[in-house]
Amino acid sequence: MAPPRKKAALEPTAKEGEKEPERKVSQSRVEKQPAKAPRKGGAGRAKKFKLSIDDFRPKHRAKFILTCGEGDQIGHGERLTTKKPRRIDGLPADAVFTQVAAGGVHTLALAEDGRVFSCGVNEKGTVPTESAEAEGSVNELAPIVLPEDFEAKYGKIVMVSAGASFSAAVTEKGDVVAWGNLRDINGTMETHDMLMAMQKGVTVIVPHQMHRCVKVACGENHLIALGEDGSIVTFGDGSQGQLGRLAVCRNHRIQYMVKQSLKCMVIERGKEVKFADVWAGGYWSMARASDGRVFAFGLNSYGQLGVSSSGAVGEAAAGNDAAAGDDAAMDVGDDTKELRVQFPTVADRLPSDIHWTHAAGQHHVILRADDGRVFGIGKNTDNALGLGTWSRQDGREENWKYLDVQRLTNLPEDVRGITASLGCSLAWTQNGRAFSWGNDTVGQLGLGITDDDDEKLVETPRLITSAHLDNCQIVQASMADNHSVFLVAANE
Repeated sequence: MAPPRKKAALEPTAKEGEKEPERKVSQSRVEKQPAKAPRKGGAGRAKKFKLSIDDFRPKHRAKFILTCGEGDQIGHGERLTTKKPRRIDGLPADAVFTQVAAGGVHTLALAEDGRVFSCGVNEKGTVPTESAEAEGSVNELAPIVLPEDFEAKYGKIVMVSAGASFSAAVTEKGDVVAWGNLRDINGTMETHDMLMAMQKGVTVIVPHQMHRCVKVACGENHLIALGEDGSIVTFGDGSQGQLGRLAVCRNHRIQYMVKQSLKCMVIERGKEVKFADVWAGGYWSMARASDGRVFAFGLNSYGQLGVSSSGAVGEAAAGNDAAAGDDAAMDVGDDTKELRVQFPTVADRLPSDIHWTHAAGQHHVILRADDGRVFGIGKNTDNALGLGTWSRQDGREENWKYLDVQRLTNLPEDVRGITASLGCSLAWTQNGRAFSWGNDTVGQLGLGITDDDDEKLVETPRLITSAHLDNCQIVQASMADNHSVFLVAANE
């Protein structure tokens, strides 16, 4: 891919808190400045904020990939449904995998050597493997096609994330690349050359010369990336405010797709807030500041972002919003109104003294703290939060929404990670077990549930078992609306 023509476009103006470009001054002025004595007890200059890719790149090493759910994206060839995690056969013997990601219609598996394997529905370039046909599907994991000079220019791919029908990745040098199909409320987004290029193959979205990125996270049709300097950039559909930088969020504008316009800044007391982590899901984005506060933006119809109503715009969802979640009730069908947070806003319902490490979900959000505790907030219909408190009687739903984070006390203390999608959630532990809960529509919970509608609603976390997990441990997992993917290592 051709680099930008003008080198100056890759050299952003320094912001406050970053090193300023050297200014031209006369020699006489320099001589008049008295030398400053170094401060006692330490250096005279504050340490520059800097993150590293190594802090975020997956550390797992595993040989097996298991999936459950339905569709070509489960990677089992002609078998299109499995209710429990099943091991994918036919993977290259030399492949050691470090990460998996479940998208809306596809699956990703990242190998240690930088190869990215994918399968699923090839909707306008979603699965760019060598054998993929346009608008066809690939039912077995195969390597995606990268440009011949890709590794020389950008380094290996070290991290992946999946959206509804697109994918994104971070390279060793800090580039963010993406491929596939982005959609907005009007359908496929084709208003910029970059969007068209993504449908044809892997495309650089954020070059490392502009922002050296250390992490990327995908929502349905957008992404958020974290720079090594603590900055954040967003890209894609912003119709629900999930980009955090469009004054008129329902209008997609070409000028917000390139160069410095991707940057999403938060200024407090004249200084740019530095961020230490980012997450995305559904139609929202979150970023944890270096001081522990979480900033959130995007769709907040069910209070899932932890932002009080005073920090949002639009019409609030029906129900007893002023009450705590335990007292909230609603008439069925009255939960469709929108509430959006258009710009990064402090999520005051997420305590900043908790060190948050994971956040995932769509209308509900599941979060993990660094001590292994798991919390939930937002829509609780079908017990999506795993609390076992939701019920439906006489056309009314009880405990259908929680506006404050609720701790899941029925999970082990040693939770290692979490993942969540529409109405369902999953957590895996340090000892390699996994638990899931919510609405098991097509087997994505991996519990072996039959087609009994009543049994499909799993009220509280339930242990996932499978013969394919014997003598193995789950080291990472990812969940989408219709399937789940597990990275599994053999017990030592």
